[in-house]
Amino acid sequence: MQRHHNLDFLRAFAMMMGLVIHAPLLFWAPDFAKVYGIENIAPAEEWVNILGRFISSWRMPLFFSLSGFFAILVIERKGISQFLKDRIIRVGLTCLVFSALYDISDGSFDYTTMHLWFLYELIIFVFCFSILYKVRFIKNLLGKKISVKFMLIFALWLISTVPLAYILNDWWHPSALKASSGYFDLKIGNMLYYFSYFLAGVILYSNQNILIKVQNTKIIFL
Repeated sequence: MQRHHNLDFLRAFAMMMGLVIHAPLLFWAPDFAKVYGIENIAPAEEWVNILGRFISSWRMPLFFSLSGFFAILVIERKGISQFLKDRIIRVGLTCLVFSALYDISDGSFDYTTMHLWFLYELIIFVFCFSILYKVRFIKNLLGKKISVKFMLIFALWLISTVPLAYILNDWWHPSALKASSGYFDLKIGNMLYYFSYFLAGVILYSNQNILIKVQNTKIIFL
């Protein structure tokens, strides 16, 4: 299977940015520090907050877009059955095992997902997309070359999912969506927002000429 080294690097870069935003977490959320018995945390400097908000604005959408891109790549080369088997083991089993460790550690057994919320939502997207991809109309729509008009419409849709997510979640924060905290605490706004980016990755796979144009542009994109 052909490797997309540029996208592998992009994914690794986004993972490293996770360290940047999570390292000062106790300073961003003093209440979170109190859970660990830490009091009187000095607030983070404003530049740290700005950097964190900037990274948070694109990091998870990027992850879900890459997931969509590689999802269709595996499906077209190995089939849906192999794709499902692979993702159930890599994503589903990982989420199940480590979320169980959360429950064991706190003794509450409340089916929490904590920081693994993205794995839980991703495995749901995997099943939903596998079903949708069997519908010929949807398969053809996602696999066609897109026009400039379609790109603009889809871009507007991605923008509109931000206020829609806040409305559906009935929760507002200037730099983040409220993540699901457990298996029975799905946030519909999150699902709509991130699944849209997952589909963006699927569409990008069928329009890799866009990646080539970006590669050939002598500008650093973040």
